Amino acid sequence: MCSLQSKQKTSQQILHLCNLGQAVSKCSSTEDWNINSKYWLLLVKKKREQIRETFPLVIHRLYRASVVQWLECSTASYSYCNLRDRIPRGSRLTQPSILQRWV
Repeated sequence: MCSLQSKQKTSQQILHLCNLGQAVSKCSSTEDWNINSKYWLLLVKKKREQIRETFPLVIHRLYRASVVQWLECSTASYSYCNLRDRIPRGSRLTQPSILQRWV
């Protein structure tokens, strides 16, 4: 599986091998081990970049959702906002909750 020389492999080829699911244990020679270690480092770097790109979007979406909820509650009547969110269907409670919607 790992018969190609390290000089012939580029980073793109190494990433391609990663995508094919080649395991480090299947390669036996020292040269192959060096190729696989480079390959895993590239894979880790790729994953870090994906996390860095995704994390701010998640935070932004959570922040946006809380702002939207605050706007809905500030424009609607307070009791309507809480009755809709806090009291489950079929409940006998008729009084609205005093808790804020996003707590």
